[in-house]
Amino acid sequence: MCCHLRVAATPAEVFGLLDYLVKKLSAAQWQAMRERIEGTAATLHALPADSLLVSNIPCPVLEEGRCAGYAGRPLNCRAYHSLDLSACERSFARPGDMSLGHPQDAAVARVNEGLQRGFIDAQAGAGFDAAQYELVTALAEALADPGARGRFDGGARAFQRALRL
Repeated sequence: MCCHLRVAATPAEVFGLLDYLVKKLSAAQWQAMRERIEGTAATLHALPADSLLVSNIPCPVLEEGRCAGYAGRPLNCRAYHSLDLSACERSFARPGDMSLGHPQDAAVARVNEGLQRGFIDAQAGAGFDAAQYELVTALAEALADPGARGRFDGGARAFQRALRL
């Protein structure tokens, strides 16, 4: 269910996931993945801004209920967790109800916050784009715009069209 949420990721994480997928997938699997990424990104771009975070649209990297990019997934995917399946099911069934949530381990959540802050600060300190973009639209732009990685490597803003979270 959590793989139907929007994920914030930095360009370093986006390019890292793409590099992992290219190495892991066969040519046919990669083509199918690209098509899912492009289709999902188009759907997300078409949504009204207030619907983006409550859309329950599956991540295109999800294949048969499993993450095809698991080893290369962004930090937000790695740290997201719940201690109550039924709370997740209720939230998934009513994505627009922001009063619903799920219990998390407080220590894990705090460590993730610190890790995210340190990761973003280190990227910015090294002169890289450290903005957080919506993962799927950033993946699609990275695939469509060969200049995105070069801009990132050169310290400029990597993505022009990807949604910001």
